[in-house]
Amino acid sequence: MKRIILFLGTLILLAISIYTAEAQRTYITRKGKLVAKTLEGDTLKTREFKNINVLLDYDKAEVIINFKLDDTLDDHIPSNRFFYDYDVALNTRLSLSEIETSSHPKRIFDLKGELFYNETAYYIKGNGVLEHWEGSEDMSCMLTMNIELMDNTKLFLDSLGLLEDIHLFQTVLNREVLDEWENAGY
Repeated sequence: MKRIILFLGTLILLAISIYTAEAQRTYITRKGKLVAKTLEGDTLKTREFKNINVLLDYDKAEVIINFKLDDTLDDHIPSNRFFYDYDVALNTRLSLSEIETSSHPKRIFDLKGELFYNETAYYIKGNGVLEHWEGSEDMSCMLTMNIELMDNTKLFLDSLGLLEDIHLFQTVLNREVLDEWENAGY
């Protein structure tokens, strides 16, 4: 009986340590820039969004973005509400094995995922670059992503027009800083 309890206790501790290690590799920020190109009639318009939420999962190489079309941002969003109350959300998976923050050559990648708007999912694809910055203490890379709808899908964004493509420009926090913040309770 003692062996079973010891075995179960070991499994629980192992599961907790795996979950904690994975949680340390997720970074949520509001400091990024997203540019959407839309078509209104025959006119191509560019709209810049500075109030975006970006979640980077370093280990899974996933990027989740959400924003409001009026470019407003709530000051205090509880972590359990991160994905709610936004007009547009994007969930992307990069073709990288991880979002690397140590010194590395320029990484070019493809991406796939979904864009959610008005409770409908649209498949997206694209490409991007993860470029390392030398010498910065906190920020280690610049992540750029070029995103478009798949299969000639058309999406009309209420106040903006017909979506052509989306571009994300996002700094990537150094993993060591991320670990320090996690240990400090951020």
